Amino acid sequence: HRDLHLSLRRQRQMCIRDRCAIATEWATQEDDLIRPFTMPLMQLSSTALDHMSDYATFDFHVKKLLEFFDADQAVVAHPNGSELREIQLKTLKKVHDWARREFGDQLNLSSDSIFAQPQPEEVKLLMEKRLRSLSPWEMTCTFAAAAAAKSLLIGLALNRNIIDAEEGLKCARVEEDYQIERHGFVEGGHDIDISDCLLYTSDAADEGLGVDLGGRR
Repeated sequence: HRDLHLSLRRQRQMCIRDRCAIATEWATQEDDLIRPFTMPLMQLSSTALDHMSDYATFDFHVKKLLEFFDADQAVVAHPNGSELREIQLKTLKKVHDWARREFGDQLNLSSDSIFAQPQPEEVKLLMEKRLRSLSPWEMTCTFAAAAAAKSLLIGLALNRNIIDAEEGLKCARVEEDYQIERHGFVEGGHDIDISDCLLYTSDAADEGLGVDLGGRR
């Protein structure tokens, strides 16, 4: 067994509900070979502890998320009446209902063309306020989920437990799954994409790994 020592900044107490899962990630490593890509929980933990508590790093992640908000994957951009549009609206309903409650009816969640409409400035300001209210753990998990899903709205919905990891995967891949049904599944391509997306939506959906660093949770 490996001893796992976690050094905390500012003497803060770390309480991890999933510490057994992190220990398991270490236990599956070889003595002379550490494979970081097989340790997603450890990656999220170390990022939150060692980097996201730094203001400049946190600020960079907020700005990066806002930068891609206008092209959010959860915004349905297909003509009215199309089969894919109806499937997307049905799959994303939980995310859309929550997002309207959170950001108001002025939030753009659909477009009649293939191009998404820019979000209103007041929505962007409210989104920035929400992001800056996150703890370092929540930001780490939200950013990981948003990157995997290509959607800030899906990432936040996972963080708020509006949807679970399986629902997050379906929301993130609704258009790709639609094309797969019609044109076929590519082994060594689609399966890897699905595994990667599910890996990070699952870990990030665990709401900061059950950690309490003296802030929220």
